Parts: sequence; structure tokens; C-alpha cells
Amino acid sequence: MAELAKLTATVAHLEQIVHDDGLCDRLHEGLVADAQLRHRVEEALRRANLRLQGAGSISESLATTGFDLAIAHIGCQLNIWTTLVIQAPTAVEADALAATAGVDGALMLRLLRYGAAHDMVKQVDRTTFRASKGTERLAKPSVKDAILVSVDMLAPMALSFPAYLESIKRAEPDDPNNTAWTFSIGKGQDMFAYMAARPLYADAFNRHMTFLQENTVPWLHNFPLEQYMDVNKTEDRRVQFCDVAGGNGHQALNVVQKYPTLEGRVVVQDRPDMTFTQHTGVEHVSFDLFQPNPTKGARVYYLRHILHDWPDEQGRTILTHLRAVMENDSVIIVNEMVIRDVDTRHYSTSFDISMAMGFAAKERTDHEWSALFTSAGLKRVDLVEYDPRGMSLQVLTPQ
Repeated sequence: MAELAKLTATVAHLEQIVHDDGLCDRLHEGLVADAQLRHRVEEALRRANLRLQGAGSISESLATTGFDLAIAHIGCQLNIWTTLVIQAPTAVEADALAATAGVDGALMLRLLRYGAAHDMVKQVDRTTFRASKGTERLAKPSVKDAILVSVDMLAPMALSFPAYLESIKRAEPDDPNNTAWTFSIGKGQDMFAYMAARPLYADAFNRHMTFLQENTVPWLHNFPLEQYMDVNKTEDRRVQFCDVAGGNGHQALNVVQKYPTLEGRVVVQDRPDMTFTQHTGVEHVSFDLFQPNPTKGARVYYLRHILHDWPDEQGRTILTHLRAVMENDSVIIVNEMVIRDVDTRHYSTSFDISMAMGFAAKERTDHEWSALFTSAGLKRVDLVEYDPRGMSLQVLTPQ
């Protein structure tokens, strides 16, 4: 069978790659520089694994799905990953790691064997291990933050999702005050209120979100924002860029740095209690998403990762308030994930389910975005995907 022979050759080539550290490193560097290709490779390997697995393998994968997270977390708690990275490239005996961590030597050996089988460490001989690329990644602060949040918050929330859906009679979650999060971990308290009372989780969550954003293709790189604003130096003080619910003003600062002539004509809106970093040429305006918008007639109203936090009813209210203050030449730019209506991707659908569990909100498909915009009296005139995981810019005008 020709196809099987081709698959055999492909597998042999993949085995050569995974056993050649130098080749792996070179390919990794190339994929870091080419986000589009990296996500193609990740998605192709993931889908091939799922489609070619036998029933027994699928059952085993599901039964052990939380083991990687558990072992990664234990490694962080015992400082295994960081110790191995510090000692690199020297290999370390399992007993030495056990003594440093204060755990039984036999247990440490079992943990390390599991790690070696799952590319968390490199096994040198029966009892000796050294850091691998996987170890280096597990030792990064941003990954430690993700592991902590996943173990103590996201995983318990996910496991409660079936019971939560039964509690709401299997309806689509649409009440931000009654979610899988409030049903399980939060005990009636929303996720942000829960973290506000627990700085360890709040800090880890915020650092991880920042890391994810930093590793997304920057939206300003190739998007012609100047087409929608007056970037000429002028005495006209009309607001050109209004960052709606823009947090600390980081996105507005990026705009001013790219278009210095906009200084004094850029606004960041957010709650009065939100920490805002003062930036030259950027004004901070206090506002409430669900009240009439105080900045009238801006050329661009920009929303980044805002609408996915809310069900359609609240999303419609947010957009309607913006529609009411737009001029004929105003636009709204929505920077959010757009899920394909068909042939969806792992990353975007995973985020969608996490939004359903945590906030009774959603990542929307192309069709769902269009319906939401129309319901708020808006029409989409452009859609630009700028990141291979589905992050897109949607330009809206009044209908």
C-alpha cells in the first residue's frame, strides 16, 4: 500500500528529528520566526494523531489527560525543572534531585521517567537526567504561571462543567452571575473577584495573559490604521483613537508611538478603579461599558478582547452605546478571535469553551459576529486575520 509506505517514511523522518537535539533546535528557531508555519505543523500533527489513533489509544489518552499537568505542577513545586536548567548541560542523578527536593528517591525516579517519556526532561541513563528544551520551557515563569492557574482554577472548573450544564438544564450559558466557575470554585463569586482576594492567582493570571498577548502577532504591524484616522499634524482636537475598556493604556501607547502626530487626540476609557499608566499624549477617561459613552465622534473606537467576555445581550448593549456616538466617518475596530464556521481550529474552540465555563460568554464564529453587529445597527466592512490562531480585526460602520 503506497500510502502506508509514505507514512512509514514520514514517521522515520519525524523520529530522526525528535532524536537529534541540534536539528530540533534549528527547526524550533525557524518555526518561532514563522508563526503561520508553526501553527500549521502543530495542527497537522495534532489532527493526524487523533485520526490515526485506535480506540484503545483514545481511551488511554482520555484516561490520562490530566497526568501531564499534574507532573508538570509537581515539578514546579519541587523545583525540579529549575534545578535541572541551572545544572545544564550537566546531568543530575535522581537521588541528588530527591535529596534537594526532600522527597523519596524512588518517587523522584518515577516522576523523572514520566517526564522523560513526555519530553519534559532528557534521560541519560537509568538514573540520570538532564534538562531538555521541554525542561527549559517548564522552568519559564510564564509557563509556571499557566500551570498554577490551570491546576487550581481552570481544571477544577472544567471538570465541573458537565454538572453545571445539568444544573441549567443543558441550556447555553448566558448568565455571567451563574457560570461553571461560580458553580464550582467561585461559590457564587466571579473569577475576577475571586482573584482580587487572592493575589497569588491574580498575579499569575495577569502575567500569563500578558505573555500570551506578547506572543501573538502584533495587530498594528500590517494593518493600515491610518486609513481610518487623520494622522496629519493639525489643530483639530477631535479624538482619532478611542481605546474602549483599554486597561492600562498599552494599546493606545502603541498607536501614539507609531503615529506621533496623534498626541493629544488619543483616549483610553476604563473603570475609575482600573490602574492606568500615564502616557504622553494619551488621555484617560473614566466610563462604564454599560452606560452611554462619554467620548463622542471619535474616528476610531477600538475594542480588544472585550466582547468575548460577554453574552450577546450585553455585547449588543456595548456596541449600541458606541453606535450612538459615532459620526458618519467613524468606525469601530473589533480585535477579537473569529472562529471559522467550518474546519475550526483547536486553539480557538478551546478558548470558546473556556469563555463559556468562566464567564457564560463566547468566542464567536464569523456568522455569529455578523449577527451581533447587525443587531446593534452596524455592518462589517472589512475582516483581516492577522494571527494564525484566528485573531482578527473587524471594521464596522453604521448601517
